Amino acid sequence: MLTKYRILGVVAMFSLVSLVAWFFFSNPTVRLSQSGYEIAKSLYAACNLKDPRRLEALRATVDAISLAEEERSQVIATIELAEGGQWDKANEQARRLLQSQDTP
Repeated sequence: MLTKYRILGVVAMFSLVSLVAWFFFSNPTVRLSQSGYEIAKSLYAACNLKDPRRLEALRATVDAISLAEEERSQVIATIELAEGGQWDKANEQARRLLQSQDTP
């Protein structure tokens, strides 16, 4: 039989694990190449302006160039957020991606 303290402990542990997972997986720390960095800057601008035409052009560019899989997945995930209408969230993600970089 679970006591209320055990239940609280399980809930607290689940919350802690969720928080740690959110911190590590929502904070992009992938190192971008020069091409990836330029794409991320353009993506930030497109999201800031909420411009679907720029977003479409960026997706075509990402599909056409060679990027490391980590770079590609971060950029595509951000594009998909914006395509889904979550412009502010995509803008924030692009900004964090740029801020986590050393100047290439």
